Amino acid sequence: MRNIFLLIILLPCCLFAADEIKNGVEPIKMEISPTYENIGIKYRFHGDANNNVSGKVTYRKKGDAKWLEAHYPVKIQINYGRGNTKPYETMATSVMFLNENTEYEVNFEIIDPDGVTKQLPSQTVKTLNSKVNTGTGKIYYINNDAAEHGDGSKEKPFNNFKAIKSLQPGDVLELVKGTHHLSYLDQITLEGTEDAYITIRGSDGVILTDADPKISGVGKLPYELHKKDVDGRQIYKADVQNTIMMAVRKKTGNPSTSYIFWGFTTKQSIFWGKDKRAGPHRGATLEHLEQNTTNMNEYGAFIQDGDTLYFTVPDGIDIKLADLQISRRYKDKNGSSFVPGGLRVVGKYVVIENITMENRVSINCRDFSKTKPSSNIIVRNMQMYGKVADYYGGFAIAKDSLVENCLAQHNSYWDWYSSKPARVEGKGNNRPYPWFKIKDNPMNDSSVFKYMSDVTIRDCTFINQSNALPTFTAKDIPEKGNIDVYRNYFLRTGDDCIEPDGAGINMRVYDNKMEEFHNGFSDAPVHTGPAFIVRNQFIKFHQAAIKIRNGARGWTFYYHNVCVPETDTSTAADGKGNGKFAFCPDSEGVKNMVMRNNIFHANVNAYTLQNARMKIEKHVTLDLDYNLYFPYMNKWKIMFEEENGVQEKPVYVDEEKGDYRIGKEATQQIDKGEIIIGINDQVPATYQFKGAKPDIGLLEFGVEAPYYGRKASE
Repeated sequence: MRNIFLLIILLPCCLFAADEIKNGVEPIKMEISPTYENIGIKYRFHGDANNNVSGKVTYRKKGDAKWLEAHYPVKIQINYGRGNTKPYETMATSVMFLNENTEYEVNFEIIDPDGVTKQLPSQTVKTLNSKVNTGTGKIYYINNDAAEHGDGSKEKPFNNFKAIKSLQPGDVLELVKGTHHLSYLDQITLEGTEDAYITIRGSDGVILTDADPKISGVGKLPYELHKKDVDGRQIYKADVQNTIMMAVRKKTGNPSTSYIFWGFTTKQSIFWGKDKRAGPHRGATLEHLEQNTTNMNEYGAFIQDGDTLYFTVPDGIDIKLADLQISRRYKDKNGSSFVPGGLRVVGKYVVIENITMENRVSINCRDFSKTKPSSNIIVRNMQMYGKVADYYGGFAIAKDSLVENCLAQHNSYWDWYSSKPARVEGKGNNRPYPWFKIKDNPMNDSSVFKYMSDVTIRDCTFINQSNALPTFTAKDIPEKGNIDVYRNYFLRTGDDCIEPDGAGINMRVYDNKMEEFHNGFSDAPVHTGPAFIVRNQFIKFHQAAIKIRNGARGWTFYYHNVCVPETDTSTAADGKGNGKFAFCPDSEGVKNMVMRNNIFHANVNAYTLQNARMKIEKHVTLDLDYNLYFPYMNKWKIMFEEENGVQEKPVYVDEEKGDYRIGKEATQQIDKGEIIIGINDQVPATYQFKGAKPDIGLLEFGVEAPYYGRKASE
């Protein structure tokens, strides 16, 4: 009886304690994920039912006396999918602009007015190191033209990747100068160590391709005339099956790029024909090639009709002299599904460098099992031509990996984008403009790197891509992120330069230059965040510098970006002119967006709500202040409620020469910005504000801009 009495007495106390924790905070753990120059932090806890938690992150180099403060953390809502229970609450932020291969102490103080049960101890973490040890072991050679059963020596090289049984830490696999054909998705397992990476390397003149060697090259494809299209252009045909890409390699006089790689469009899609939007891979027939429905035949086009390949070549190309490249789908090793050729590298501590990739060939370095994921892959000094990525292709990169100093170039997309409006069929078509030659084509969404987490992409150049860097994180993986994209150069992107659909937790996109493009940063959407978009140049945008779609609700921070419109309207996406809006979010569901110290310069309005998509008039929940807008916008103060915003034409150092740093006459920009800890305060000298307050714009007045893109000399 006494036991029952005690239970009755203690029960209210337990309920009271539980209620305190419900609104207060019980810390669980701090997860720290370093990359090469940044650190992502996730702090797990229970409680905070009333959403008033905050935090403060401080850090220092190990051994330093002074602690610095990082950007403030935010509480994030992680979607674990239908039927799954969220195990804990999370706050997240990043420590940015650090040094490689350096130890840092990190402390997270969590704050809640309703009480905190304890504070977790600080942690020490080391940023990653790109200066890795290679070449300490044996050197093996591979040559497609060698005899079978080689031993990998220089005299008897391997003749295919499947012949490689095992490489030890420090070993080097060198591709002999020439063209290496990969007809299947070959897989090799390579496991180096942190002190001795395994290396796959090429040199000048080494090409990796999935083009069929029997029919690729000058004069190798047996073709015959079919008929002329509606515009009088010749259509050819050949007995070839399963074509997925055609291209022509054309020499140039530029020593940094010895040739251009001109990919043809595929006619497997019609662009708003009789069935309105047929969509990729549906609705097209040989008739569409013959009728040149989309005005694409002049750039080279093909359609696979049964066992016959029909195609045109780009205007000005002599088919008898053309170096044609033809990629096909091949049966996988089980003889079941069709896959493009490529190489799957599974393992860890691997360097891949100095190789030219063509067509649809891929090097896939993603996780190869749930229990043994791939990691620590360094890809550098690569050249990639053609549509080298889709689900399989280009590079699918593993955890804690680096891509640097690479060139990815496709010489067709911008020509399609810049061409005349498409010929269309049927009624109800309202999108006949050049952009839709890319958007409604199966070659849309081609790119180089996909499905990434814990990855750094820096010092690379992307030219004439459709979407240069799409799909950072898979939508069905709720906590992927910790991605760095910085010091890259994007030129003539037909759709989106950077399209991070997915969670985007601790994504950092900074110090990039995007020039001549449809959309720059596409938040469509970042559904969790925080994502930091900082000091990027969005130059000569056609549709929008910053596109915000599909109810973007993840935390996104836009700081010190410069947006400058394209003034030439001849290739406008919608027939009404280019560069209309610097950014135009959906008006439904957009929230957790912070914008400070940016220049939003457009041809019509610097900002507009995109109500047409949702057919409603809701106001988005944006936190905007200290930004410069040009041109003038009606009801600006009411719409934005910016107490410290500026409406003035921006002043640059030299707009004609493309120098969009702050000019000396920019009196409305200098010392007019907001102090942001971790972005322009308590940061390296390049980013630290100099005057009474930070400047509005890219960098502080007088500070040199970084070098953007690949350094060809390397």
